[in-house]
Amino acid sequence: MQVLLLATLLHDVGSEKKHTIEHGESDGLGRKAVVAFLDSIGLDEVVREKVQYAIDVHRFSKGIVPVTLEARILQDADRLDALGAIGIARVFLTGGTLGRELYHPDDPFCRAREPDDGRWNLDHFYRKLLKLELGMHTESAKKLAVARTTVLRRYLLDLEGEIETEYEKAGNMI
Repeated sequence: MQVLLLATLLHDVGSEKKHTIEHGESDGLGRKAVVAFLDSIGLDEVVREKVQYAIDVHRFSKGIVPVTLEARILQDADRLDALGAIGIARVFLTGGTLGRELYHPDDPFCRAREPDDGRWNLDHFYRKLLKLELGMHTESAKKLAVARTTVLRRYLLDLEGEIETEYEKAGNMI
């Protein structure tokens, strides 16, 4: 439990993603801060290594399947955070902050192109979010992921209906 609690509290320290966006490079500031903190509280080396391992492998972008239970739980929790209604809000909050457009005007749902979530907010659903459900490790996370992914899919269907309606209106007005 100690490993899991520390890893959970520290997994986003330093916000390297934000630093990378602002400065164009990741310099490991977050990792250095975590290592310094863990050293400062006098943890046993084995515990410290387990905490650091869980943090190091939790990100989706790394594509790592964790081997320890604590790392699997942290990865599941972090991924669940990206799903459901809150996950939808986070996509558009982050995308708005980064100045991304809502969706590709010719192919909003990535049917004939590769998703580019660096440019289009909606593409993040296809690049990452809809894949998270299949990568869950624990039974409880798997159940929660199914429910939250259903929310994402329902949102995409609703959005598609609204976009089609807007295109139809625009066509009738011309």
